[in-house]
Parts: sequence; C-alpha cells; structure tokens
Amino acid sequence: LYPHLEALWQDLIVAALGAFALDLSRLAYDITSLAFCGAYAEADLVRYGYSRDHRPDRQQLELATTMLVAGGLPLDYQVLAGNVADRTTPVANLQRLQTLLARLPPRPVSAPPPLVVSDRAMLTLEALVAYEASALRYLGPLDPSLGGSAVRALLASVPAAELAAPETA
Repeated sequence: LYPHLEALWQDLIVAALGAFALDLSRLAYDITSLAFCGAYAEADLVRYGYSRDHRPDRQQLELATTMLVAGGLPLDYQVLAGNVADRTTPVANLQRLQTLLARLPPRPVSAPPPLVVSDRAMLTLEALVAYEASALRYLGPLDPSLGGSAVRALLASVPAAELAAPETA
C-alpha cells in the first residue's frame, strides 16, 4: 500500500468531506516532530534538526498536517525529513491543499474561501505571494522584520483600536 498512501488518503478525505458536510472555512497548518532513539543511518527522513522537544541529541522526522479547525479532522499530512525548516514548507503545502480542494464539489458562492491559519515560522514573503495568488486566505502572526520597513509601515497604518477589535461573525 505504501506507494499509494497519498492517493488513498485523498480518496478517504474527499469521501468524508462529501458525506459529512464538514466545515472547511478554517484550516490549521502546523508541523510537529517525532524523536527517535537508536541508530537510523539508513533512514532517509530520520535526521538531526530543530528539536521542539529540546532534545538536540535525538534524530527526528517532521510531520506536517493541515487540519479542520472545527472538529480537528486532518485533511492532509506529509512526512518530512527531520531537518526541514518550517519556513520552507507553506508553498508546497498550499499546492497540496489546492489539489485536494479541487477534487471537492464546488462550494456555495456565498461561502468565503478557506482560511489557513499557521504560526509565525510559516509566514514568509514567498508564502504570502502564493496565498495571494490562490483562492485561499492565510492568517498568521507577522514578524515585523520579515519585510523590513514596508511591513512596519503597513502595521503602523492600522489603528490600534482596529487591531484590538473583537471578532465579528
């Protein structure tokens, strides 16, 4: 089954989304690591990398997932090498997500496009450009140093009261 896991997973998710009318309005994208003890010299993906567990002495692999915020259903996953930097993954994840969403029946015109939420490590200029060109929306904390003075000027142009405004439905 291994060579067909991705296709099988997508078929399962497409069927589940169709059968249960699950909420695709908000998605969460994140990466976690799985640490390994022992010798893995011949394992392609098990490598030393940034350790979220603060265990740089252990090899690991990374697991990237896109989940439904409502209900926690994993839509997509990808097993990555243990030394992959988070910031290098959002564009490829967006492409995978677009492929999956293209297999679904069209959403109602009144439905907003899905919003993908992630952390600051995922918010790169490349990711912002890719999401802007896509039919999806993207939300994450912005590092003011990301775009230099242009980003700082944009942030300064938004009134503090607007940034603190409560969420509206």
